[in-house]
Amino acid sequence: MSLPGQTSTAGSSARLSYPGTLNYALNFGYIFLSLIMVKALILYPPTFYAHIMSVLSGEDVANYLENISREQVQVNGVDLTVERIFRLNGVGIILCNDVRLPEYVEVKCDNGKFFLEKGVYVVQVKERISIPLDTVGICLPRSSLVRMGVQVGSALWDSGYVGYSKILLNVGNPIIIEKGARFAQLVLIRCEKKANEGYRGRYQNEQ
Repeated sequence: MSLPGQTSTAGSSARLSYPGTLNYALNFGYIFLSLIMVKALILYPPTFYAHIMSVLSGEDVANYLENISREQVQVNGVDLTVERIFRLNGVGIILCNDVRLPEYVEVKCDNGKFFLEKGVYVVQVKERISIPLDTVGICLPRSSLVRMGVQVGSALWDSGYVGYSKILLNVGNPIIIEKGARFAQLVLIRCEKKANEGYRGRYQNEQ
């Protein structure tokens, strides 16, 4: 018991012991985490992490395309160009064990240019694409195309796909597009694991 005007030393020492215990626990935690990080860097150097799920540079992507020019190579991908354009006619059918595409009606190229009204089209690209077994490909529109009210669409390019791919063109505002013009960009993403077997679907080696 403390006298009036005195402070209880027992209470103070008890209260002061908690911060010390907390600091000890935090320091131990920092040391433990640091050891784990050091071990991870030894076992898996930074180059290992850079390889997993990384985006290839445009220079690297260019190695997997044929019929391209230098101006098509961008920082993070390669621009794809227009070879032929088709308008969709009729009904498409997707069954459990079959797919039936609508009729493809080729759009006339007048003096090297295509005039596209509002609607849905399919563009066949000029470039032959070969997706490596350790990457997948995605397609994005060029920014100028988006600013004109036009979008592109494509399924995932699976590892091992080869062919002159066809890309959806959804025209929300009429445009004129020149044959050979750049309209979309192919981006390749490195997979965590290389595929044992590549794409074997119906669109392999499409022309």
